[in-house]
Amino acid sequence: MVTKAIDLISNVGHALLIFPPDYLRSVLGNSDSWRTQTCPPTELQLAAFHEWNKGFPVLAHILIPAVPWKPRGVQLPFSDLLFRPSLVFRYPDRANVPNPTPREMWFFINGICTDHSVVLLNAKYLHRLFRRPLTVLHNFTRGFMLDLAACAAGKEWDQVTESVAIAFPHIYAALKNQRCERLILLAHSQGTILSAVILELLKGLHPPIHKAWATKPVITPEYAVARKLAERWDFEKTMRPARAGMDAQPAVTPIFDWPGYGFRQPEPVTRDELSKLEIYCFANCATEMVPVKIGRGRMSAPWIESYGNDKDIVARLGVLANETGPGSVHIGGDRYRRNAAWGHLLNAHYLYPMMKFRSSRDPAAGLVPLKGNRFSTPRLFDYLNAKSPPVLGPASKTRRRPIANPSP
Repeated sequence: MVTKAIDLISNVGHALLIFPPDYLRSVLGNSDSWRTQTCPPTELQLAAFHEWNKGFPVLAHILIPAVPWKPRGVQLPFSDLLFRPSLVFRYPDRANVPNPTPREMWFFINGICTDHSVVLLNAKYLHRLFRRPLTVLHNFTRGFMLDLAACAAGKEWDQVTESVAIAFPHIYAALKNQRCERLILLAHSQGTILSAVILELLKGLHPPIHKAWATKPVITPEYAVARKLAERWDFEKTMRPARAGMDAQPAVTPIFDWPGYGFRQPEPVTRDELSKLEIYCFANCATEMVPVKIGRGRMSAPWIESYGNDKDIVARLGVLANETGPGSVHIGGDRYRRNAAWGHLLNAHYLYPMMKFRSSRDPAAGLVPLKGNRFSTPRLFDYLNAKSPPVLGPASKTRRRPIANPSP
């Protein structure tokens, strides 16, 4: 308990060490990101007077705390404000939207202070940039203070557990879908914590590492949530036959909701299925998100990429936190920092600046690769405009240059 308290204080203390200590600006960014004239996809357009019918509910959802579930059969006044369960939906929701890469499945998990109007702005801009339909795993805001506290100290709260319990079955089902060759998971802010838990759950279903995974000490909050859900879904019943080389034995009363199959016991996750996954994290604030070594070539999977604005206090809790000592975090994969950049919003402070500054002179769009990166420019950029990069592998060829002199 004392060690956890020291880690929390150290982690939050590092996040607050920005100069000048303008923490509102750290989240809301510079004023030019507030207006559609200078930042067309900005989330803050909902604060405009003509958007009052959307902006007022957003403000209410941000200011009023709520719980991450909804009682069945109970109708209460203002129930939409008091109860905000996670939701899953497609964007765009029209059946005739073209999909240029039908063998790829794209998912998005949003960040803090995101109600339905904000998540639609995020999904709309992501669809415009990458030109693929998305499955939105909407982690509905439960209020600014609760969301921010969950990023810093409450990663084991019921809010995180409930959101992962809704999101994970859809990721799992996509990986199990034989028509899916790649699964792209885009995550922002608190959504990166959920993604880290999802990765831990997939590790728990991967036979070569399940035993070590199931018996290691519970240290990180993401692992604690994963273990809680693994017990709820009885992963041990799934993995016991797998270790013995037999087919999975169904639970007596399975409660895992496998989309497309109803309630049934989950099955082990294979090396090839785990290799389909790629996770791209904006303002990654997870405590631990580390790929696993799989196969004879010891390739790391899934591919993980994280981006953090230097003055974003949420990113400084994770991808830009200390890597050693008290309050350190462990974020694997390629990591990028935008120096002297303010703001935490996905559209206004991450996606739009990336697109604005990306050019032939600066293919990294102002993002500085950190120590240990494999490449000097983000792989995510190769997916823009309905394009796709080569499949990853131990000997995969790529036109992007390996990193030479990464920043510390």
